[in-house]
Amino acid sequence: RLICASLLLPACWMWVGAGADIPYFNLEPGATPFLIGPGSILDAHSDHEKVDIAELKSAVDIYVGLATKLLSQ
Repeated sequence: RLICASLLLPACWMWVGAGADIPYFNLEPGATPFLIGPGSILDAHSDHEKVDIAELKSAVDIYVGLATKLLSQ
């Protein structure tokens, strides 16, 4: 939750076993990777994957806020 708050993201995150490529990133020691995006991670890459239009629109604001925050550091 500290990561979410410091990046101005919604304060909700959980650990999941998803088919992401994060394990293949060459991260600096101590770096904390995270996935972010609209839709449910529980539906991601499944035959019932979907994203509500409202979530897609709000994701734009989240991405802009995230990029702005990270670029200012």
